[in-house]
Amino acid sequence: MKRALIITGGRVSISQLKEVMAHDDFDLIVGVDHGIDYIAECDIIPDIILGDFDSCLPDTLMYFEKKQVEKIIFPDKKDMTDTQLAFELMVERLMDEVVVLGAMGSRQDHTLANLFLITYYSKNFNLIYLDATNRIKLAKSYQSIKKGHYKYISLQPLSENVNGVSFSGVKYPLNKATLKSSSSYGISNEITSESALLWVDRGDLLIIESNDD
Repeated sequence: MKRALIITGGRVSISQLKEVMAHDDFDLIVGVDHGIDYIAECDIIPDIILGDFDSCLPDTLMYFEKKQVEKIIFPDKKDMTDTQLAFELMVERLMDEVVVLGAMGSRQDHTLANLFLITYYSKNFNLIYLDATNRIKLAKSYQSIKKGHYKYISLQPLSENVNGVSFSGVKYPLNKATLKSSSSYGISNEITSESALLWVDRGDLLIIESNDD
């Protein structure tokens, strides 16, 4: 399985980035615009840096240029964000799984855009967003979710209706339920066994594992 790590320009925990690098193996590491500043702070040399580079430090860009890291430059006026352009590159490189740090942050427009991009790009690869307190991915028709270090697990519909949702091994189980994007019914559940089992008949559903700050 080909795996990639993308570090983009939202909120990134340096300690989490170091932990991910220490415990996971990636075939490709990509820094996106301001994300390259986080990479440099961790003394990581990425395989590719890309973006319009309007929000990164000039010294960081110069540093990676001297290291002869592959650089893909895009104009500042374009129809996609730098993060989405990185996803397009992942499609071209035939990645099977992409882990993203920095997809969420203070810019809620970028955060919401990235959350909705999960639906489209999950057709091409397994897409996972991480930050200091959250792990987010799109639900499959059936999957087992191991109880990890996250306290809460929430189900948030992206489709107007998500039908046939069954959820077992959790504090508040579901049986063939319909979850609506207009309701917060699936928020703040907890895994109570070694793993939870989730079934989804139809619709796009985010799985959000989270902790309090």
